Amino acid sequence: EVSPSPWTTFISKLIHQGDLESQNVATLLENILEGNVLSAQITRRRFHDFLPESIFGDIVGDPVEALKQTTQKIIRNVGNKDFWRNTLSWVKGKESELAKGTPEAEQEPPFTRQGFPAFYDSLLPDYHASELSTQYDRYSSPSKPRPVLQLCQMVLRIALLEECAERGNTSDHSGVLVQLGELLLPEDSPLGLSHLLALWDPSGAEHCFSNLPYSAVSLQLAAYYYALRSSEASEDLFLHPPAKLITHVARLAEESRAGDTHPCWPLLLKYQGLLEDYLQGERLQALGCGVDLQRFTFDSEYQRDTILGLAMTEEDDKFQLAVELGSRHNVSASEIAARHVTSLLLQGGDTARLAIKLADSRLNQLLKSDSEQACCRLEENVYPNMDGRDHHSLGLYFTLLDRVAPDSPVHSLLPREHLRLLHKVKATSADSMFAKLWKLKLDLAGGNLILSPDIDYKLLVEPNADVLKGLEPVLTKDNIGMVAKLLKSLSHSSVQPGALYGVWAQKEFFQVRISQSLGERLTNAECLRLIERCATHFRKMNAADVVSFVQGTCFSKRSAEVMSAGCRRTLLIRVVELCEDDTLRLRGDQRAQEEWAFGIATLRRWLNHLETISSRSLNDQSSTGSADFKHLYRLLDISRGEPDSVREVMKRAVHSSIPLTSVQLLLTLPPGTPPTLERLLGDLLHEAMASPRSVVVRGTFKFKYF
Repeated sequence: EVSPSPWTTFISKLIHQGDLESQNVATLLENILEGNVLSAQITRRRFHDFLPESIFGDIVGDPVEALKQTTQKIIRNVGNKDFWRNTLSWVKGKESELAKGTPEAEQEPPFTRQGFPAFYDSLLPDYHASELSTQYDRYSSPSKPRPVLQLCQMVLRIALLEECAERGNTSDHSGVLVQLGELLLPEDSPLGLSHLLALWDPSGAEHCFSNLPYSAVSLQLAAYYYALRSSEASEDLFLHPPAKLITHVARLAEESRAGDTHPCWPLLLKYQGLLEDYLQGERLQALGCGVDLQRFTFDSEYQRDTILGLAMTEEDDKFQLAVELGSRHNVSASEIAARHVTSLLLQGGDTARLAIKLADSRLNQLLKSDSEQACCRLEENVYPNMDGRDHHSLGLYFTLLDRVAPDSPVHSLLPREHLRLLHKVKATSADSMFAKLWKLKLDLAGGNLILSPDIDYKLLVEPNADVLKGLEPVLTKDNIGMVAKLLKSLSHSSVQPGALYGVWAQKEFFQVRISQSLGERLTNAECLRLIERCATHFRKMNAADVVSFVQGTCFSKRSAEVMSAGCRRTLLIRVVELCEDDTLRLRGDQRAQEEWAFGIATLRRWLNHLETISSRSLNDQSSTGSADFKHLYRLLDISRGEPDSVREVMKRAVHSSIPLTSVQLLLTLPPGTPPTLERLLGDLLHEAMASPRSVVVRGTFKFKYF
């Protein structure tokens, strides 16, 4: 083992104590390497420039001999691991100290542009002028001190000298090359790449690129480096534009088979993907989307939510970016397009502009790429949130479905069938052209046209919807015929037009009373005039429809408020007469006659109930009794004498505050044999005791109250 020379010991001691600046060390090594290491005539005066004179002569001795021994020792120790470890550790320490002492204004700028010497200024439109080369705006050499870079360069020269001095032996100096590449790339990109290209193992450059600032330039240089190392056999690699070379090699890597790959291809694809993510992230920030780029890069769920959220906009550039991001991060294009359409339809706005957007061929192609998924998303997210009275938006919705999936049923009908039905619905609405022309005609004639609100289209096509209840608010004397025709075109609905006329007759009965400013309670004569007016619709109704009409006009809370029992009895008698007259016209139609006979029998039973409920003794008590008794009497009045309704009234009576004598009185009113009070109480008690029944559900007991 060769002992260290006094010169090496001296330098190590000074470095350890911090008495020797890194710049002086670099200058010392440079002087050693620039001189002739075997016969250099270095005088004592040259070393006085950077060594303390007080200790120079005592330690160094003859400078020429010391130079020879020190140079040889340095070269021999290059292959020593401790030499590299101690040197690079010292370099990193001095680098951090230098950074702390550098003012903030003088810190390195972000790696946003490639660095080139100022000599290439006329060839490069946008670059960073390297501070390592001469600046042509002044007559000077590089003035900014970079001792760490200089020291690494000196170490690399020593390593190369060691290989020359000991022929046949090579040393691994990849660590110095990687360090130099990291230091040089931001200032002189070609020079930094040349150091990395000298590496035996290309994967060693990964450490360099991972330490560079995260920017488009650094990622482009990394992808270009691995593209070069993937095609080293070609002689004209550097003649091709970097972007084309990266794309070409990346395509080869993606198309290659599993067993025919180059070690650099995975790294090339990695940095190409990071570059695409970075550029798309910059676009996201430029559009002001408020996206966390770091989380977007590494969190797949956040990526998906961000892309789908970005698609929910009216802006075309954001939607196009969402499509591009989706293709990169495996988000279905049809789902992105469906989210975009969802946003357009639910935000509303100008329908003409919206129609143009939805007719865009690119948008429709994206939806058609997976039409089943797109239609499913639209049915789940759009249709439930649309107003059934917004016929324009519904028309755009079904028109789009007709373009994307014309043969796929939605809501029980094909899209084109929805469009035809929707056209008929719009013809009955207040803003239809027919309604506007008809109103103009009546205005010129001095008449009035009552415009109804728009029909809720969704109620017409939903399978279990109450169609009559949805149509009742929009019915008027001017559109009843059109709505009846519309009802006939609903192939999936079992509601007949006669039921619609029955609903309209009820509405007209009370509507006319209000429009003619009749009293709070109608007289018999007024009731007869109203029923004669409504009877004009009876010929379009069957027996069940007439029975339903009587129930709504005679046995409802509203009718009990505006008509006395006697008035309602008069009305019911007249309806029975009209029904009997209609029955005579139906001779020969046995089935229709049986239906009318059953309907007339029902009306007679209800009439008997009214006559019973109008007894004098009970009527007096109903007007003078308690509030609870008045309420129960009203419920019994409109119960039509039906057993189930009467039983419910009696149950409420037992639970109310009225005395049992009043309950007994209520029991005598309905037609037929009344039950005794004891029997009623016994039945209710038995029902109350038997109501909590245990039901076993999946091994646990639950109680169901009937």
